Amino acid sequence: MKNIPFSPPYIWKEEIDAVSNVLKSGWITTWPKNKEFEDKICNYIWCEKVNLVSSATAWLETSLRILWIWSWDEVIIPSYTYTATASSIIHVWAKPIIVDINENDFNISLKEIEKNITKKTKAIIPVDFWWYPVDYDWLRVLLENKKHLFNTNNKVHKEIWRIAIISDSAHSFWAKYNWKIIWVKWLADFSVFSFHAVKNLTTAEWWAILYNFWSNLNDYIYNQIKLWTLHWQTKDAFSKTNWNWEYDIIFPWYKANMTDIQASIWIVQLNKYNDILNQREYIYNYYNSWLKELENRGLIELPKWVDNWNITKWSFHLYPILLNNSIKSKRNYIIDKMLEKWISTNIHFKPLQLLTAYKNLWYQIENTPNSFNKFEREISLPIWPWMKDNELDYILVNLQELLKQIWTIK
Repeated sequence: MKNIPFSPPYIWKEEIDAVSNVLKSGWITTWPKNKEFEDKICNYIWCEKVNLVSSATAWLETSLRILWIWSWDEVIIPSYTYTATASSIIHVWAKPIIVDINENDFNISLKEIEKNITKKTKAIIPVDFWWYPVDYDWLRVLLENKKHLFNTNNKVHKEIWRIAIISDSAHSFWAKYNWKIIWVKWLADFSVFSFHAVKNLTTAEWWAILYNFWSNLNDYIYNQIKLWTLHWQTKDAFSKTNWNWEYDIIFPWYKANMTDIQASIWIVQLNKYNDILNQREYIYNYYNSWLKELENRGLIELPKWVDNWNITKWSFHLYPILLNNSIKSKRNYIIDKMLEKWISTNIHFKPLQLLTAYKNLWYQIENTPNSFNKFEREISLPIWPWMKDNELDYILVNLQELLKQIWTIK
């Protein structure tokens, strides 16, 4: 059996041709393909406005700045996430309030959110892990009931008039919660989708910020984000062509715009997305059918599954399993043994308090026991479209043999 990677980018001739056409066009930075990307994503999931940015850190930091979240403000986030969720808060000199996840899933605990809301709380950033949604309905009710604690002079935040919900929907493109697509205004105020190399659709690295306020405010936010992600320069490169070169820099800032090269890859892949989702769902079902016996025997826990009424629609981005507590000490051994068989697995995620940057800020893993327990037990299996049945069989046979061996000798 050849090497089975964890989640390789699937780049075919159509993507290569699309990039080649952009390279030949004479325009490879931001403009026509970016605009086409924005239009297509808005039409595909029925949103009003979208901005494209270079990273999760850039979009989160920009969203916080649009809401005027800064020094002395607090933003509540889960421990079980990637560093970008927290580092962007630190970049605006606000304070990340890192709380635990639920005992039975990977989502931020709504009880912990409620316990940690203060007059300083300006936003909540839930993370829809692999994609399994937080209870957005309950979260919105909670924040509506906490309106008396909220105050702002910011134009956008006044429109929300409560603690903002900034949804880290990196895993969730085209996923649905309670019949609603995850970005929509009645779930979150801002949402982001990742198009990193390992995601369902890719641009190599870039991300999209989605929002849906009143039309005049949408235009205001769109233009503000353009400024925040292009040095606060009053004209982009396309606008400066044809002798219309005059521009100004209003504020010295960063550059985080997407190029047409990346946009062209995504535009092609969007045409295949229904097939991509179907293939990912097939792999989920395949894994489930094989591994259900091990779950019934108590060796592992499988991912939670969709309901029978299609109220929740998954994006099938990851396939995480949890080892039984009695064998979790063998987690790294299993990963190493799988790699000896040329099978790459992964871990999602290392809780923030286990990272040096956050240890140095005095965050303690003891405060989030559920996150630590999930981390010790979690293994993500390979999942990518068009995996062959014999590759899936090879992964599952080796995993089952390892688990049964460990369980026998434990």
